[in-house]
Amino acid sequence: MSAESRVEETIAAVCVGLLACSPVHGMRLAPMFDAMSTDVPTLTWFAVQPWAGPALAVVPAVLLVRSRIGGDRASALLHGALVSGALALGLLLWGWYLPFFRVTSAITG
Repeated sequence: MSAESRVEETIAAVCVGLLACSPVHGMRLAPMFDAMSTDVPTLTWFAVQPWAGPALAVVPAVLLVRSRIGGDRASALLHGALVSGALALGLLLWGWYLPFFRVTSAITG
């Protein structure tokens, strides 16, 4: 198995994770955030929307498909898909846990 195919599999797994995890996690967290007395950060509001994960998965998926078509920029597109998928996953995780970080900093600070 080549390194390129392993990168492609990783990108595909990130896209599937973004598609599957976001609606489920959003449905679990949204009622808790509605009950909070403080304002929910904008990033958290975005991250718990059921369409956020699929919307963020579009860019790495399109770049992955475009790199598979070929051409002289296939490697650059593949690396762009990897970076954009990692950033999308990090953005969702940061949005999901941002309120908990705020509560922790209020308790310790």
